[in-house]
Amino acid sequence: MESRKSARPYRVRFRNSTCPSGAVTGADYKKYDFFFDPQQVWLKTQKTLTFHDQSRSIYYDANNAEEDSEIEAIPDRTELDAPPRQTQLEHGPRFQDVALRNEPTRASQHQTPAENTPTLSTVTACTLTGEADVNVNSNHDSCTHVEETSDGFDCGVPFSKFPDSCKFDNMKEASLFRHYIEDLARWFDVCNPHRPFAYAVPRLAASSPLLRKAILAHSAHHISRVTGSDPSLPFQYLEECLALLIPELKNEQVTSVENSALIASIFLRSFGEFEDIASGEFHISGTSLFIQSGGGCESLRRSNKLRNAAYWIHLRQEVGYSVVEQRNIRANLNICPFDASTDASSDAGWCNRVVWICVQVIRWAFGGNSTAERHNELTDMIEDWENRRPQTFEAMLDLRGPFDSDVWHKEVWFTNDEHIDALQYLLIAKLILSLHNPHLPRLGLRAQTAYSNSKAVNQFYVRTMCIAAKCSSFVPAKFMACNVLFACGGCFHLKTDQENAVDFLRSCERDHGYATKVHVDALLAIWAANYQ
Repeated sequence: MESRKSARPYRVRFRNSTCPSGAVTGADYKKYDFFFDPQQVWLKTQKTLTFHDQSRSIYYDANNAEEDSEIEAIPDRTELDAPPRQTQLEHGPRFQDVALRNEPTRASQHQTPAENTPTLSTVTACTLTGEADVNVNSNHDSCTHVEETSDGFDCGVPFSKFPDSCKFDNMKEASLFRHYIEDLARWFDVCNPHRPFAYAVPRLAASSPLLRKAILAHSAHHISRVTGSDPSLPFQYLEECLALLIPELKNEQVTSVENSALIASIFLRSFGEFEDIASGEFHISGTSLFIQSGGGCESLRRSNKLRNAAYWIHLRQEVGYSVVEQRNIRANLNICPFDASTDASSDAGWCNRVVWICVQVIRWAFGGNSTAERHNELTDMIEDWENRRPQTFEAMLDLRGPFDSDVWHKEVWFTNDEHIDALQYLLIAKLILSLHNPHLPRLGLRAQTAYSNSKAVNQFYVRTMCIAAKCSSFVPAKFMACNVLFACGGCFHLKTDQENAVDFLRSCERDHGYATKVHVDALLAIWAANYQ
């Protein structure tokens, strides 16, 4: 068989024999390029075949560099169209080296980030069980400097150090780490389409004992709350994490604190939310670094994207606390990495935009400057967002009727996590503007009518949040709905609404470990007082 190309002919020799075997001699290796099993099935062709190799790059194994030293340069494709050499990267367990690089080839560089990022099974196999001995090719450019993925997340970790430094020596911690990657990371990745908490954060934890302890604490706490397993284990990890975190938090500026400390503070604050909504304040010292006034608007925008993602999660956590405690947002909004021109290109950007509007509404309501003019501006901002948002934010299924008495058991489905997340913050912003509406009359029959209409609207907002969260698999939406019920569930006066609200709260604690007993007790007391 012969391969021909117009630029330059190149003969490829084949031998019908199993290699290696005793029938193959050293001379055969020099004479033939490929060997095939005697039972190999061949297709009959009428003419000479012509091969055109359109590959743009070849990966060579670093361990074979000395053996291949006689090859001084790879021939240009326009001159030589030969099949690529077979290396260890093309077979066996070391094939995962290419997948772990998290860098797309030239032929796939326009794919979505999720397609270019290592799959969960690859991460689990290599970083948790240690079954695959992964050695990244040192000749590759991405391995000779600090890791920066194709999505722009600078982890601060050389890629070649990741597999060895993040192997676990016991199944317990490996399972906890895997639980974070597969389940909990999704809770935080709603703020960015590149999923930094699922991909960049585990790599960062490879070189950060602090961040790894925070991940283990958060994961163990969630499992303990849901399954009732050992309740002391998460607090053991928590104590070890705090011992490493407190020295890091002595820095006064957010830009001087390590990424691992900021992310660990986010996880520990979420840890506290599972006990009760107030206990998370114990860990506010870490995320309060975002309250600092120095640096201006460009301080985080110029920093790496992992810090930006942490900031957006901090804002979301602040909204939950502000709703429950009816207090102002504790964050420096001047350092927000918000860029309307770029963030509008993705659903996550549109979701962050409505979170930003919600934060502005909370600051207006509880910041001591609740003017009617600002109320009008915020109302216009909400209407503008609703008019300009992509159609993907609309519910893909909404079976609620206009006067449906059984509305709590109807289905409302959204396509992605960003869409249900955006709905939650949109309704919170509308709810607060309605509760603090300065245009409502205060006296007379008009006041009573306006109050009745406003109460019906508020009930609709709260009910919609709970129903949409109940129908979604995005767990943080359920948690936020619980917080809104705690703050505004007293507006329900119908027995049906009250019973369904209590059922929703109890299901969140039973199925997801979110502490809602305080919520239920508070609402029952409010409803009893209203009834009397």
